Amino acid sequence: MRGPLKHSNETKPSRDLWIDVSKGLCIILVVFAHSLGSVIQRFSTPPFAQVLYESIYMFHMSVFFFLSGFHLERLIGRGFKKFFVQRLGLLAYPHVLWGLIFWAATIVFAKWVSTEIQPGMPWRLFYDLSVGEWFLSTMFVLTVGYSLVRQAKVPPIFILAVSLIAYAWSRFKGYSLWNPEQVFSWYGSWLVAGVVANSLIPRITFKLKSIALAAVALVGFGFLLATAQPGPPVPFTYPLRALAGLVMTIGVALLISRNAQSLATRLLNYLGQCSLEIYLASGLFASASRVFFFNFLHIHNVYFLVITQTLGGMVGAWSLVVLFRRLNFPYAFRLKLQEKAKPVASLPANVIPITRKARSTPRDRKNKMGLK
Repeated sequence: MRGPLKHSNETKPSRDLWIDVSKGLCIILVVFAHSLGSVIQRFSTPPFAQVLYESIYMFHMSVFFFLSGFHLERLIGRGFKKFFVQRLGLLAYPHVLWGLIFWAATIVFAKWVSTEIQPGMPWRLFYDLSVGEWFLSTMFVLTVGYSLVRQAKVPPIFILAVSLIAYAWSRFKGYSLWNPEQVFSWYGSWLVAGVVANSLIPRITFKLKSIALAAVALVGFGFLLATAQPGPPVPFTYPLRALAGLVMTIGVALLISRNAQSLATRLLNYLGQCSLEIYLASGLFASASRVFFFNFLHIHNVYFLVITQTLGGMVGAWSLVVLFRRLNFPYAFRLKLQEKAKPVASLPANVIPITRKARSTPRDRKNKMGLK
């Protein structure tokens, strides 16, 4: 965990701090929603469970794409080749690695899990968005694609407009959830929206008082509650509910990060920094918790199973992160690739490099003459 952050309640929160806190909030929602969804599929649950599940899924992954857009321009400014190599190690590598791990785990523990063993799974990781860690593959394609488009000097606001039009068209055509056009246009819109909002959000929100931030978060939460309903959402409310969830999450994150020394801020900040690792590993530990309590201890209480799966996924993933850091083995979650350095031309052996002689000061001249 990072050391103490040097600002008080009266100063502006660091941009990185509130972004990490937002990611920490969202990764908790991700693990909770996965646990809740697995229980809903297997057991009879109260109607509000489905409503809660659908409400969380409206925005939690969209927030990750939105936040990823904040530093995207700075990253691609280092050059496309360097950016592409970094994306391979950060996104493509764990997508393939953990896709294979989950595929192998599904085969080994097929007796206790209901996940179907998909034929051709290893090869489908490279072209099917619905297979493996879809978030990583989608983020890889979108960020690399955005970088290529920006090489042509296309303004971000124009890219955002095209993405929104493409999403509206995909909804009009009634494409399925995992249709590539709908996936890329929906999450691409949130990614580019983060790029556009990079300077706008800190400029406005850092001037707001805590009571105003709380009111903003409550408005987002209230809209989610007011539009909640069992079953699929009404199409035109989908973007509005996602926006409400985004506003709620960022409002809460900015409010929490006002006190950088609090336990909640430090915990969420740490979870936000480990959000990729928790996203990858939590599924294994959450499934193991469900198998242990349901199959071996025969506990069928849905509330207990959701809680234990969520805690098992979070604590298990965190333990794995700590273990690999202690072992100094970072390759379980990401691969640090570096662009090959250009060779530096060396001088011939008979050439003496010319260096500028440092200018002496009056004190140096006195010391040289033996004067004090």
